[in-house]
This record gives sequence, C-alpha cells and structure tokens, in this order.
Amino acid sequence: MKSTQRNETLRSSARLYTFVAVGLAVLASLLGVIALTQSYDTNIGYYNTSSPLPTVLTVLCTASVVFFAVFATLRFRACPSAYAKKTPLAVQITAAATAAVALLLAITNLRAGSSLFVLLMGLATCLYFLLIATKKMTPALSLAFGFCTMLRCIVEITSSYADLLIPMNSPEKIWLHLAAIAGIFFLLLEIRFLVGTPYTAIFFFAAASATLLCATASLTLLAGSLTALFYGAPTKSDILFFVLLFCLAVYAGTRLVTLAYNPNPIETIETLETIEANETTEENKDIEEPEED
Repeated sequence: MKSTQRNETLRSSARLYTFVAVGLAVLASLLGVIALTQSYDTNIGYYNTSSPLPTVLTVLCTASVVFFAVFATLRFRACPSAYAKKTPLAVQITAAATAAVALLLAITNLRAGSSLFVLLMGLATCLYFLLIATKKMTPALSLAFGFCTMLRCIVEITSSYADLLIPMNSPEKIWLHLAAIAGIFFLLLEIRFLVGTPYTAIFFFAAASATLLCATASLTLLAGSLTALFYGAPTKSDILFFVLLFCLAVYAGTRLVTLAYNPNPIETIETLETIEANETTEENKDIEEPEED
C-alpha cells in the first residue's frame, strides 16, 4: 500500500515538474525572441541597457534552473531502471528528426571544408540519434556515439569562443555556450540512462534544463540570424547547429514527458534501496547455495 502511494506521489510530482518545465521553456523562448527583436542594438552587438526585457529573461532562466535543481533533488529519489530498455514512439520521432538535422549539418560542414574530426563527430551525432530512433541502441554504442555527440557540441563552443569577430560577452555567444553546455550535461545523463544506471533526480534536472536553455537559445539565435540582427553574420553551418539545438530541446522535452507520463510506474519504478537490497539478497543466495556434486 505504501509502495503504491509512493509511486502515485512520484508520478504526480513528475507530471507537475514536466508541465512547469515545458511551460517555462515556451515562456522563456517567446521572451527571448521578443527581447532580441525589441531590445537588441545591431550597431554595438548588445542589448539596450534601458530595456528591462533582457534582465527579466536572465532572471527567469536563472530562477527556473534553480527551481529544476531543488525540486528534482527533493522529490525524485526513485530509480526508473526499466526505462533504459524502452524507447517510446514520441522519442523515436524526435530522435529521427534530430538525426536528420545532424546529417544535414555534417553534409554542410563537408561542403564548407571542415576538418575530418568535425565531420566524424557530426556523423557520430547522426548515428547516435538514428540508433535511438530505430531502437538499435546498445550500452556500448551509447557510450561511443554519445561521447562523440558531446564532442561535437564542444567543437561548436570552442569555434564560437575563438571567433574574434563577435565580442566575447555578446548575447549570441553567451546563449550558444549555455545551450551547448546544457545539451552536453543532458547527453551525459542520458548515456547513464541508456546503459541502465540512471541518476533519476539529476536526469530530470538535466532534461528540464536542456529543454529550457536549448529552446530559448536556439529560437533566439535563429530569430537573430533570419532577421540579420547579429553583428557577425552566422554561416549556414551555424544556423543548422541552432536548428540542431532546437531539435535537442524538443528531444529532451519528449524524454521528460514520456518519463513522467509512463502508464505503469508501479511496475517500472524501484527505489535505489530496493535495487541494492535485491542485489545483496541474490549475492547472499549464491554464497549460501551448496555446490552440487
């Protein structure tokens, strides 16, 4: 009875958390686009100091991330280990879309004469999401291609950081770095998720943060690129990476929703203490059972 009540409480908390996370991501994305189109000064490459919108956006995103961390730490103490072997249809669709964009980005990088390392990391990113979409992902492949996907994000961060045409503290550079870091953190936690050893509370936090920051950053960067507001004109590869960040935001949000709205939480969610106790019991049985002659 207590186990049932605990799982019902966990499911209610997860659904509330997901609803708030998606709602904040939509709100922050809209505010980011509005702040860019209304308060961005193209001549200097910064927001106007007289406008309150950028400050409101910063406070909203910061408060949201803190809320995600505190709520997830306090409420999600269960380990949904069974999810590691399941890939819902919604996750397959978003993964397939992300894989398509990653492939298009790799082709664009090839035509632009990018290095072999960038091309390989781009193809690995495509394969990572393609394997998830086709349910062919294994723990070993998730480790290999997952870390390559994170490296692709790191490549984008370093190339943006080294771009001297864009001021170091410009909004577009800060948004890109925040989104890429959030994406890397989410991918790192998803790898643990896929190999069957998830950190539930941190995974909820990582997925919510990636949904918020990647969506806000990508839509803001896309709005600035398409309206030619930015001081440094983004290349086609840059724009495709912004689209990839948006796909990653949708993918992370889909992971969050399908995790929270699992129809059978009682059968698939076990506490960490229960898992450890079961493993200890099995080990003791193996030791106590006499060997047959």
